[in-house]
Amino acid sequence: MSRTSPSLLLATEHSEYDAGAERVALDLARRTGQPLAIVVPIVTNPEFEASAPDVALRGDQDAAARVAALRAAAARAGVDVAIEVRRADEAWRAIVAAARMRAADRLVVRRRGRRGFLAQLLVGEMVNRVAANAPCGVLFVPREAASWTGRVIAAIDESSIDTAGSSALRMVAAAATEAARGALPLLIIGVIARDLPAPRDRMLHTLDLLRTMPDVAALPSSIELRIGRIDEAILGPDGAGSTDLIVICRRTANGDALAPAVQAVIGKAQGAVLVTAN
Repeated sequence: MSRTSPSLLLATEHSEYDAGAERVALDLARRTGQPLAIVVPIVTNPEFEASAPDVALRGDQDAAARVAALRAAAARAGVDVAIEVRRADEAWRAIVAAARMRAADRLVVRRRGRRGFLAQLLVGEMVNRVAANAPCGVLFVPREAASWTGRVIAAIDESSIDTAGSSALRMVAAAATEAARGALPLLIIGVIARDLPAPRDRMLHTLDLLRTMPDVAALPSSIELRIGRIDEAILGPDGAGSTDLIVICRRTANGDALAPAVQAVIGKAQGAVLVTAN
């Protein structure tokens, strides 16, 4: 089994929209006994700072206040933190750079921020780009969500099955690690778009392989085959329970955005969704 205490990095602007991500990251760090790294992204550029020093100073003061508030929250939770303010021309670049520098294997972010003319987006533009470019798995957390206590749901579709099935195997291994850590049951769902012999047989073969994984066999687990769109197959008409953790493979539509199917799962789920790296 993969190590039980992943290297955690929380990316937060310490806004109201980051409350869920902060809550879950602090709880994960407390439960695993691991220190938590935090990156606070600041959008700026040298030309702007040179031409408007007063505005830049106010930005530094605001960042210092956010860092102090995060330290206080961590102290209340009994968690050691290392906080970095990182500047870049776009917030997602600062976050991805921090994840690479720290060799993080788990990045915790909000699901989306302020809703404006992009309100139709299921996933915020900034965190969308973070997830598409991060070197590690990304845990999306809605603002009202808390840590999961129900079950862990691992879902694969036809695009997650390569020749060796390695993407699905890695994803299910990550889900099994989370289930074992929380002493929770694991549900593995295989999703095919249409009930045709070839995709059905291929998915059933993959599910049989996953069933025999030692990490899965050691857990109370079940396996199901479902047909339809992956978000509807996983979530049902009302969305998965807020006490469940959903784990899916990362897919991108291009270099800077998650595939629509992945966005749909993240955006409609009531609780946290872990998108594993390829």
